[in-house]
Amino acid sequence: MALEGIIKSLPGVVAGEDLTDYKHKLVVISGDFEVERADDTDTVPVGVLLNAPDEDEAATVGVIGMLPVVAGESLSAGDYVTADSDGKATEISDDEMAFGVVVKGGDSDEVISVLAQPAITISV
Repeated sequence: MALEGIIKSLPGVVAGEDLTDYKHKLVVISGDFEVERADDTDTVPVGVLLNAPDEDEAATVGVIGMLPVVAGESLSAGDYVTADSDGKATEISDDEMAFGVVVKGGDSDEVISVLAQPAITISV
């Protein structure tokens, strides 16, 4: 079970597309006060979707804190992560920007705990 801590969320944003099946996955800013799926591994996610809104509905996006995130592969505590093409957490490669660091790991498709931090470059 993933642990959650004090969470800072992004105020006033809506879903730019149907995100009803996207809870606990990573999202990106797609327009003015709008978020969409993080499905491009070259883009650093802005946060984790904490609800499941339909298009144009309010989106609750955790941006800083200990957040529940769906793992895209087996991850361990201490791994620095970003989004894979499905918005799930995946370990970063050389010189990629990290969304956060895994605090409690797990296997692919499990909900893990990630300490979200402002994007940083980590050399691996």
